[in-house]
Amino acid sequence: MAGSQSRVARGALALLLVSAMAPLLQGCSLLPGPLALTVTQQDMTPESAPKTFKTVRVEVTNSDAGTARGLTVRDNLPSGFSFVSTKSVGGDAIRTRTSDPPVNSPAPLWAAWSLPGGTPDKPTKLTLDFVLSVSTTPARTPNFVEVTTDDTDPLSAKPIVFSVTPTALVDLSVATRSPVKPGETTHYVLTLSNKGTAAANGTFISAALPAGFIYAGTTELGGNSIRIGVTDPLPNSVAPTWGTWQMPGLEQGGAVGALRIGFDAKVVSGEAPGNYPISITVSYNDLPAQTVTDQAQVTVIK
Repeated sequence: MAGSQSRVARGALALLLVSAMAPLLQGCSLLPGPLALTVTQQDMTPESAPKTFKTVRVEVTNSDAGTARGLTVRDNLPSGFSFVSTKSVGGDAIRTRTSDPPVNSPAPLWAAWSLPGGTPDKPTKLTLDFVLSVSTTPARTPNFVEVTTDDTDPLSAKPIVFSVTPTALVDLSVATRSPVKPGETTHYVLTLSNKGTAAANGTFISAALPAGFIYAGTTELGGNSIRIGVTDPLPNSVAPTWGTWQMPGLEQGGAVGALRIGFDAKVVSGEAPGNYPISITVSYNDLPAQTVTDQAQVTVIK
């Protein structure tokens, strides 16, 4: 009888101990506390343009008493954007495992943090700023950010479409016929392509011919660009110029704005054998002129 009373007493004591320790166990997170997580994303550089960079901010907040453990952030980027670097990490979260995305990732993921509890008036935060590369033709599709923790279902931010400023992006290639002899003519073809999302207005082209070469005539003006002003080279010029065009931007079907100029240049008699490159200068949209040197090398032979 005494042994039975002893066992009952021990059982009652154990129950009292468990009841007394329950708040402590919850405080030690053996029992998960309540969470109230929100996640938002923001385009920090809406003025960014193709072939530049964009900064994105993701913010995770916790406005309840529980600690969000094992918190990870993942961004499923639209086509045309890729991860470059993590700019900054701030807020109240404690990093428990360091896993950062590789450069050029299309779906960067960061792990992992513990975000302590907060209140509706003073929520705790994790703020993550990162940099993306913008391609020449970024997609106009939503960006999706997702946050996961050890104790909650995945939580998504409201999708946003990144803002990209329409911009003209003109590329140039130069082809020529080689070799030639003194007294003969060579042929150049200048090909300009606008792969940007805006027109290249007032496009103007100037060629700096090699020493001993003189302009001999334009043979072709082609492409889908619209000529809005007429400037043509002077006879026997050593720096022929052409203007001006409006080059359309990249069209919905993928066609680029194009301008093609073909012209002949004569090598003066007695010019020494050697290799002779050409330089081309292009200007448009009131931007500083862009010059490419050492193009389309022509070999002069005896």
